[in-house]
Amino acid sequence: LVAPLRLKPGGPAARLLPFGKYGGLALALWAYFVLGQPRVNVPIRTGEFFGAVALTFEHAMPLWLVRTWAVAGILALGVAVSAAWCRFACPAGGVLEAVRRFAPFSVYKTDACNGCDKCRKACYMATRPEEANCTNCGDCLGSCPQNCIGMGRKPR
Repeated sequence: LVAPLRLKPGGPAARLLPFGKYGGLALALWAYFVLGQPRVNVPIRTGEFFGAVALTFEHAMPLWLVRTWAVAGILALGVAVSAAWCRFACPAGGVLEAVRRFAPFSVYKTDACNGCDKCRKACYMATRPEEANCTNCGDCLGSCPQNCIGMGRKPR
């Protein structure tokens, strides 16, 4: 990964920032259902690119501008912090995180886990199986020296 900063596992930022995706989901639902999808009020311009962008920002609602700059800021943060958008702000990630516990198959860890965090180092999302932000991608399957990570239904 090229992002130079990593959040300290278990630190306050690593514990609190993942809840931002639920805020992003709430804001997306609010904008769609309460405001009646205000994005349709932003005029689409044609012609010279930068002129069209300038006209769009000139005629946009203030809420649209705030949202645009917030998203641009979080995406820019992704240059410094690995997968910042996916881990901390993505509304789709909020939905997936909420329904993840009902998935019939997933990546899991057994009681043999000794907390060495080799799985976290192998993970693009910097998490361990069954923790917040685990996307069940399976990148961690071969990283465990205790062989305690599996995929499928968790044994009882």
